[in-house]
Amino acid sequence: MQLSEVGKGEAAFRLAKLRAQQILAASSDPLEHIRDFEHLWFECDYCEELQDYGNLDDDVYVARYMGKSEQEIRVWLIERLKKLAAA
Repeated sequence: MQLSEVGKGEAAFRLAKLRAQQILAASSDPLEHIRDFEHLWFECDYCEELQDYGNLDDDVYVARYMGKSEQEIRVWLIERLKKLAAA
């Protein structure tokens, strides 16, 4: 087994990917976990690798403000998590 060092951004992305896989595998409500990605993004100093996922909480806020239903938002979030989990 060979170990290698990865940068903070890559490590944060790998953790986010793992978290997305866990949420999807547990069929958990994605709305309950959007702050997980924000926290990780903050901890990696707003790394570029998590730019599309670190602000999911803000995206959900805007979607609600625009009149999207909770179910529409969940479907959208699940698709985002699937994309991340498959990356």
